[in-house]
Amino acid sequence: MASTLGEAMVEAGLVTQEQLALGLAEQKRSGGRLGPALLRLGFVTEDGLTDFNGRLNEMPFVNLHKLALDPRIVELVPREEAMKLPCIPIARTGRTLTVAVSDPSNPALLEQLKQLTRHNVELVVAFAAEIRAKLEQVRARPAPVMQVSSSIEVSSSIEIADEVTQTVPPDTQPGVHVAQEPVPEATAHYVVPQAAPAAPPVAAPVAAAVAAAAEPPPRMVVPPSPFGPPVRRAPELTSQPAMPVVRPAAAPALAPVPVPAPPMIPATPVTVLEPAPAAQEPPTLRSPKELAALLEQVLLKADATRADVARACEEARRLGFASVAVNSCQVAYAARLLDKSEIRLVAVVGFPYGLAPAAAKAIEAAEAVKAGASEIALVTHPTALRTRDYAALTGELAAAVAAAAPVKVRAVLELGPLSREEKVIACALARSAGADSVATGTGLGLGGAVTTAEEVALVRSFVGPEVAVHAAAARSAEEAGRLLDAGATRVGVVAGTAAAMMTRRGRA
Repeated sequence: MASTLGEAMVEAGLVTQEQLALGLAEQKRSGGRLGPALLRLGFVTEDGLTDFNGRLNEMPFVNLHKLALDPRIVELVPREEAMKLPCIPIARTGRTLTVAVSDPSNPALLEQLKQLTRHNVELVVAFAAEIRAKLEQVRARPAPVMQVSSSIEVSSSIEIADEVTQTVPPDTQPGVHVAQEPVPEATAHYVVPQAAPAAPPVAAPVAAAVAAAAEPPPRMVVPPSPFGPPVRRAPELTSQPAMPVVRPAAAPALAPVPVPAPPMIPATPVTVLEPAPAAQEPPTLRSPKELAALLEQVLLKADATRADVARACEEARRLGFASVAVNSCQVAYAARLLDKSEIRLVAVVGFPYGLAPAAAKAIEAAEAVKAGASEIALVTHPTALRTRDYAALTGELAAAVAAAAPVKVRAVLELGPLSREEKVIACALARSAGADSVATGTGLGLGGAVTTAEEVALVRSFVGPEVAVHAAAARSAEEAGRLLDAGATRVGVVAGTAAAMMTRRGRA
């Protein structure tokens, strides 16, 4: 049995002995606790550390995506403190407040929360990215007019936490049902919802969020932790001194500082930060017809002519593709070519970089619907997540959803250059704004043409089975198969490569 926190991490497989030695040296140099020191050095991930600490302290995990939180309860912890810790109050019973935190091992956290909230505090565990996404989601919409029970059932494992809610019929909720304005016939008379950064999203995503809260969402099970069974706290574990955490108002992230290795550490640098991935399994075998029904023909090059559009639509008809995606200016012509077919016509709005104003994107989406588009793929602003301008992202999506109704909108998120936390937050904001599906990128934008199966699996694990996931630009039938196995609903294929790709598959 481990006698110190570091030994418990090694036993759980979270770090190696060499990484622990470097982490202890970094802790001694900078002060604070061991976990944040290992995090600064890049030896552990934020989610991995949260999972380990929750199991070590035998605290229940909660799934924040299922909870409809009361903003009045969330605001019991000031927003700046909640984002910094991170933490979020999720329920209140009398003078006892239940707070979800990502670092339950912080010895000063419980007392700090008691002083901030003036309540007795009970801690549960949630991942940091989910906490920050939920904080932004609660801020971006007004409080739902409904009764939400303060009691929450939490599981003792990492699987799920069920929410106990008492719903109110929609027609008894004033302010929720807002009449949808029809799309005007002439562009000159459009009234497009303005997407000011500080303004909350329009009523469409609010109504969708309330409807989603009124219906029990499908049960999602998070895979078991790679760290094995829970590690029980040993009595000797408290021998490590607990140092107070000093949190300045706007402390910049500390850059990793090279620390000389102790004499007992081999000279060979430590390069294995995570367990080696398992051998890649071959994709599920699908016939050419089965595979084609899950593919999307994509023609978005800037110099595409009408002849190119005709070839792309004819090829999609011949091979039996699910959809064809074109720039919005070519929708009317493509709609005539695909008339009386079951192929869906996707209009890509804001391509390639998503830098147009939200009002311009909404007008472009409305024009594409008038021209015959059966789905809108909106390229979102590429830097909104990096600058934490979440209101801009939800605002432009909500405006496009309102302008394109009843046609559904796909949120195209350039996930390639984003961190894991930013990817999770992007998916949460897209869902809260009313997007029907999520795409991993354009295939030609900032994220590049490569979409990995791991990226698709991350998006799928977060959005659940009810939201479609589109993977950008597969380059072979085998790659498309792996993306579909990872959870993609549809996979994009660049026009002009589909026939050769399917022919190679037939020969194989």
